[in-house]
Amino acid sequence: MKSKIYSFLIALLGSIIVCHASIRDSVIIQGTFTDSTIANTALFEVAVMQNNAKMAWPSYSEVYQVKAVDGQFRLAIPSESDLFYVSLAKGVGDSRDKLLYYVGQEAVFLFQPGDNITLKINKDNSLRFSGKGSEKMNCQQKIYESGAITPAFQSRLTELHNMHDFQGIYRCIIPFLKNSLQAKLDIIQSYPSLDSIVRDRIVADCYGLTFHQFYKDFTFLSNPEQKIHAQIFWNNKLSSLPKYPVNSQSSSSYYLPQTLYNLALAELRLRNSHRKDIPYNDLYELIKSKYSEELRDQISLISLFEYTNRTGIVDNAQKVLDEMGFNRSQKMLEEWIGKTKTGNPAYDFHLKNEKGQVLKLKDFKGKVLILDFWFYGCFGCRFMPAGLRPVVDAFKGNKNVVFLSVNVDDLQRRWQAGLKSGDYTLKEQIEISTAPEGFQHPLLKHYNYKAFPQLLVIGKDGKNISSNPPDPRGNSGEKLIAMIKEALVQ
Repeated sequence: MKSKIYSFLIALLGSIIVCHASIRDSVIIQGTFTDSTIANTALFEVAVMQNNAKMAWPSYSEVYQVKAVDGQFRLAIPSESDLFYVSLAKGVGDSRDKLLYYVGQEAVFLFQPGDNITLKINKDNSLRFSGKGSEKMNCQQKIYESGAITPAFQSRLTELHNMHDFQGIYRCIIPFLKNSLQAKLDIIQSYPSLDSIVRDRIVADCYGLTFHQFYKDFTFLSNPEQKIHAQIFWNNKLSSLPKYPVNSQSSSSYYLPQTLYNLALAELRLRNSHRKDIPYNDLYELIKSKYSEELRDQISLISLFEYTNRTGIVDNAQKVLDEMGFNRSQKMLEEWIGKTKTGNPAYDFHLKNEKGQVLKLKDFKGKVLILDFWFYGCFGCRFMPAGLRPVVDAFKGNKNVVFLSVNVDDLQRRWQAGLKSGDYTLKEQIEISTAPEGFQHPLLKHYNYKAFPQLLVIGKDGKNISSNPPDPRGNSGEKLIAMIKEALVQ
């Protein structure tokens, strides 16, 4: 996914930048940075989510940037559909700051074709919307701002946790969540002129926002005593929580399907607390039993992308695809399988090495490739070289096996810093980089890689062997070695 950077002279031209769409089909966002110290250096960044994809799915989002001139910016972006989600960010130097969060989650805003928004971005990143379509922006902003837990409440939860009074935690948090949801719904009611479809979508988002983290926390329980109390709550009190809204916009909500995925995974983990891992088929069968039609398919899609680091997940994906209806989730999954499935053509990459020379996939025809993706500062990436060491040693002297180290930072100097540290690569690897696109490079978008480190194995014929091969860390690389040996004889 290549980030599109547009510069323009507002004072001279007063023009609007249009990205692949006419003004009639575009959403216009114009505005001002009030901080004079960044008036001519700040970037305004918009990430557009395709088909209600999640922000963490690079395959299904497009990023646009525009540089401020005298503190002002103006940008037109294409309309993805009748309703679509957008995240907003500010860039200064090497940093990118999302402009709004909700309890640790990056906030997104719902847009419609024809919206013409004027945005004021203050020094503290607070926002003020005006213009056509701004009513729903202001409504969503107030909903996001309603989610804060007060320091006193957080302190009490910490005290209860330290006392191992887990039932006390639930007695506190349940009324809080109910009140938080009602406060969001009251905010929506205070905007009576909202379009009914927009209203239904935001209502669905409110449920997802409110319970997302609560259900997610159940999937990470490790304390045996806490698990017991969690199971008691789940069996006796879960039914007291508000039910999720069922309306025409439920499956298209940005937050609700993800929250219902967390709910299903939490139920399985509590039901199987003795098991370290949950097989994907168990999760999928539960999703099918609890939800139907488009909502089921959207949750199933989320579950697959959450499980993408599992070997063989593409085989599970094909089964899910075969049982899906004809909708947006089915289209997205079909596209992802087509790009990642074993035997399908690998992405035809063109990446530069340290000397600026371009290395292409076709340069390695007849060789098995093992690509190791990493970024500077990635904690887990530091352990991949040690994991790969026995794999590299197993093919020492074999010219038909090539190991590539692919840095995914957007800045050359971060790549160089990583190489200099010696923490991320092996001397046997050929070092290349996705800079300047970095995380937004089409290679990463092709495979929907969203977390690192990540390995990719490509066969001698330039086709995928595995977009999620066995992770060699902690198991001497035996499964990965076996995969490479099999690829060599194909």
